[in-house]
Amino acid sequence: MESDADLIEQVLKGRHDSYATLLARYERLANATVIRILGDQHLAEDVLQESFVAAFGSLSSLRDSSRFGSWLVGIVRRQALRALRRTRQTVVLNQTTEEQLETATMLPEDSMALLEIVDRLPDDERTLIGLRHFEGFSMSEIADITSSPLGTVTKKLSRIHRTLKEIISEEEE
Repeated sequence: MESDADLIEQVLKGRHDSYATLLARYERLANATVIRILGDQHLAEDVLQESFVAAFGSLSSLRDSSRFGSWLVGIVRRQALRALRRTRQTVVLNQTTEEQLETATMLPEDSMALLEIVDRLPDDERTLIGLRHFEGFSMSEIADITSSPLGTVTKKLSRIHRTLKEIISEEEE
């Protein structure tokens, strides 16, 4: 089985069929990510397609080929959040009464602020937080997905949680 780095090298040399092999490895994870964010299979399929095209176009900018999976999930997550915002803005714009505006399915302000803070984290930290808290994966599943020892995943997530708490505390002051 070829490594992600080998496949990426082949894609960059013009062997576009290698990209399909790469996507097949991460399609399930990418699909789970977008479904959990959007909750709509049809919209999720569109977002996945957009994400895969965007990733293909940006593949030459990937610095560490061994991190392709987390890089791709980051792209998928950002595309899904954009689609969610567009969908919610459309819902709000289509509402006509104040009562309907109050019942629009928008995230509370605190949740949006937290998402924005998480979005500022480095890709690898954002991926771990996403897998754990947005995707609902267990620590051992995350260790398998990231090919990292369980203790490393636990320690990294603990550090990330501390960092998030510090950022939130600073912003509240």
